[in-house]
Formats: sequence, C-alpha cells, structure tokens
Amino acid sequence: VNGSTCTGTEDVIFLLDGSAAADFSSQLALARGIINGSSPDMHFAAIAYGSQPKVLASLTNKRDRLFASLSKLEDQPGGDPKLAPSLVLASKLVEATGYGDGRIHDSRLVVLSDGAPSDILATSQEVKELRSEGRSLLVGLVGASMKDTVCSWLGKSCDEHLEVMNKWEELPQLPLRFLAALCSSLAAPAPMLQAAAEAAATTTAAAA
Repeated sequence: VNGSTCTGTEDVIFLLDGSAAADFSSQLALARGIINGSSPDMHFAAIAYGSQPKVLASLTNKRDRLFASLSKLEDQPGGDPKLAPSLVLASKLVEATGYGDGRIHDSRLVVLSDGAPSDILATSQEVKELRSEGRSLLVGLVGASMKDTVCSWLGKSCDEHLEVMNKWEELPQLPLRFLAALCSSLAAPAPMLQAAAEAAATTTAAAA
C-alpha cells in the first residue's frame, strides 16, 4: 500500500478460494495489495483451493515474480472449496523453503473464504495440526453470517484470527487491515488509517 511502512520477516502463505462461486479476481488484487505494502524481508507464497489445490507462487520475496504469478485469472481451479488439502500443501511449502540467511522465519497462513469449505471436518483437523506445529492462521471471511461456522473449524481465540468483510468486491480496498495483522509494526498516513477504521466499522455494523 503506497505510503505505508511495514516491518516484519514473517512468511505469509495466501490460500485463495478458487472455487466456482468465489470472486478470484478480487482475492488476487488483495494479495497484490498486501505484498505491495509489506516489508521487503517478508516472503510470500500463494495457493488456490477448489476441487484441487494449485500452487500459484512458491515462497519468495521477489516482488516482480509474485505480482506476475498473482495476475492470472485462468489459474482459478473451480469446483467445490476443499480447503484441507491446501492447508497440507501450505505446510509443505514452508518446510521445503531454505533461505540460507540463518534466521528462523515465523509463518502465517492467510485464508480467504466465504466460511463454508466443502470439507469442514478435514479442515478442522488440519487447522489443529498446523497450530500444533506453531503455524498461525488469519482468516478473511466474506459474509458475517458465517462467522459461527468459521469459528467451528478455526477453533480457539477465533476473533483474534478473523477479519470479516461483507462481500468479495471489498477485498481490493482492504490490504491495510491485513497488513496491520501481518506486520510487526505498521505506520501509515492518517487518511489511510481512518479509511481502514471506517471499513472495519461498516463491517461490524453489518454483522450486528
């Protein structure tokens, strides 16, 4: 996000809903916006989930490569939103990455969803496994009415790991909300912070 300053070294893996019913274009735009506003030290990967998971980008901090990988609408898998296999794949992507810089990188999975994966039981089991490995999840939920369903598979401290939007089309305007959760520290001009706060308030009011 132009004008913001983010610090952090976290690995971030986007899990984008590539099912037939999802707005894939808006999710790609959000991911690009988050990367654009992130620290140069942060590495990103992306997986699209649908009937089968598809790796869009392996972990890297090369922005040009990431932007190119996150601009292809034809990469949308389609089918039903089977989330569990992409959670397994995300964990493998993290384990397979070596940087050679001697640092330990924390990892965060950013899951975009309408709240109802077609494999809720398997998703719940994989979330528990990921948390036991020290992985952290942040869920971008489209549709406040599905919050209880998300919390059923996201588990403990659900509200601390949840960003709620009203509709897919809002996502490209909301990278700052996600950066606030992903960056170790974030500074942004006052108008940007005010816009993010207003967007959050609008979503909260809609959910009430």
